[in-house]
Amino acid sequence: MTWQKCLPNLEDQAKSALDIILPELNPVDLALLKKRSKPVLLKSTILQKEKTNHADINSNQYSKIIGSALYSPNYILQVKPQEKPNYFTFIQEATGAIVVLEMLEDKANFEIVSFNQVRRKSLEQYKRKTKMEDGLFLITTRK
Repeated sequence: MTWQKCLPNLEDQAKSALDIILPELNPVDLALLKKRSKPVLLKSTILQKEKTNHADINSNQYSKIIGSALYSPNYILQVKPQEKPNYFTFIQEATGAIVVLEMLEDKANFEIVSFNQVRRKSLEQYKRKTKMEDGLFLITTRK
């Protein structure tokens, strides 16, 4: 099943004050990260924050950004391993989509803390920072 078929319409959800439970991550990606499977939580406060901080992104793009980065990533990075060891950045290079996911073992869900769509230059900055910080740098095999 593709992410397009399993994600709710986030454009509609962005107008409500409800949290959204998204599907679990791909088993292959979880195995690479050595994490057990859990649903992904997108809080309404994060939707509102992104709406304010990234006004250039329309809410009709939210599903594509989140879906492509989380469920079809090319890279999974741990950009700040010392400062935020449980934060992982999922990147879909073709679309420029990024999602930062907090992956704590003692919570019922993994939680989206940020999402955005960025230019190639910014993607390269994420990669360089990860290497400089000696963070986890995973390259997935996506077609």
